[in-house]
Amino acid sequence: MVSEENNKQTESKTLGRQVSEVVLSIDSGFNKVGESVRNMITSMKPTMDAIGKVAAKAISVIYELSEMFKYHLLVPPKVFDMLVKLKVPLSTEEIEELQKLETEEEKSVYTIFTRKTKGKKIYTPRFHVNKEMVDAIRVVLSRNPSSIRVASSIVYFDKDTCALDVYGLVTYMKQDSERARFCAYLFGKKKGPRKWEVKDIVDALGDGDRVFDPQNRKASYDWVNGKVRELNKDVEDSLGIEELVSYEEGKFVLNAVNKPKV
Repeated sequence: MVSEENNKQTESKTLGRQVSEVVLSIDSGFNKVGESVRNMITSMKPTMDAIGKVAAKAISVIYELSEMFKYHLLVPPKVFDMLVKLKVPLSTEEIEELQKLETEEEKSVYTIFTRKTKGKKIYTPRFHVNKEMVDAIRVVLSRNPSSIRVASSIVYFDKDTCALDVYGLVTYMKQDSERARFCAYLFGKKKGPRKWEVKDIVDALGDGDRVFDPQNRKASYDWVNGKVRELNKDVEDSLGIEELVSYEEGKFVLNAVNKPKV
């Protein structure tokens, strides 16, 4: 009996020792796992910090873009043309006066722009308006802007905006360019002439470097015709109107074939 009791005590101690060893082993394993996790987190900290910086920068960029587009409005080309024809754009003097009222928190001048193409070229003409006008434009856009067009029976060049209005369709010339000067001469008056002598064009645009020579009319014709061809190509690429200006009976004329019935 004593022997059996001793054996049971021995077995009990042995079992207890094994259990303790298992518990210690498990604790050690958890400690190692915990240490590994801590090491992994520590090693990832620079990456996590970098991700945090990238996220913060992305949020900053999004905020800046939202602030920028708060004062910029993209409109369809037809709406843009309509607004230009209606004299909506602010003048330089009006813009300067509004800018005096601006604060860091709130601006007073808004930019209206559109996307246009000339052949393979893409450009974004723009003008500026006040808050009341941009709110009104947003109302227009909320309706049916694709149907908007101001019908016109004339060809007119606005020297202030460099917009060439061809029977209600509008294209734009580069500010202070030779083509803008040419358009201003031909179409700068709404009720101006629609036939032009070669001599008159040369006298008006030659700037003293080129003088009309009655003995060499072809040289003057070639010079003017070069300008006309460039203008016609520009208008065709932009508006789809072919041969805006043609040459008939010794004069350059506004081609009546393109005039719509209004």
